[in-house]
Amino acid sequence: MRLFHALTIASFAYAAPAAAVVVEDFESAGPKDTALASLVTAVGVFTPIAPGNNVWVASPGYTNFGPGLNPTTSSILTANGDEGFELIFPFVAKGFSTEVYLNDLGPAELKLYDGATLKFTFTWAADGDDTNNLFSIGVFGLPVTRMTFVSTLGGRLNTGLDNISLTPLGAIPEPASWALMIGGFALAGAAMRRSKTSVSFA
Repeated sequence: MRLFHALTIASFAYAAPAAAVVVEDFESAGPKDTALASLVTAVGVFTPIAPGNNVWVASPGYTNFGPGLNPTTSSILTANGDEGFELIFPFVAKGFSTEVYLNDLGPAELKLYDGATLKFTFTWAADGDDTNNLFSIGVFGLPVTRMTFVSTLGGRLNTGLDNISLTPLGAIPEPASWALMIGGFALAGAAMRRSKTSVSFA
């Protein structure tokens, strides 16, 4: 069974309008299906955290994401070993969102930083349902410049990221975005009840 969770955390302290939201869906990123030492994208530069790991953009149809998410229908950022990425943003962002593919083999953790200062941590624990989960997370109102994502046993069953978006510092959401953020509170409560997750702000 494919599960879809959503979390939206909003803080409405926006300033003057700024540039449009930048989105990376990995469809044009690449080269595909190749172990890379780093990857430059619209949302910044990805590098593996641990020595010997890599960055891998899987083509649609990738089949190592396990029950419930197999095969993929779009390009996904993953690795052909354990997943542990750092993403350095091209600007200071006040909004961040992504879809996270989880392998249910152990904890996964996403952290957002402003320089060296940790601003936000989200941790997923294995929920024991023997299926992978696709989790959508959005964080708004925190100035951040980089992200890390680390998962467990990705070399055995993959995790990954897709559809990353960054909102520049000072941007004001369009009306549709306001509705999405407000609706996210209800979805966040449901997701937290169904999953073993934890959130912390630094």
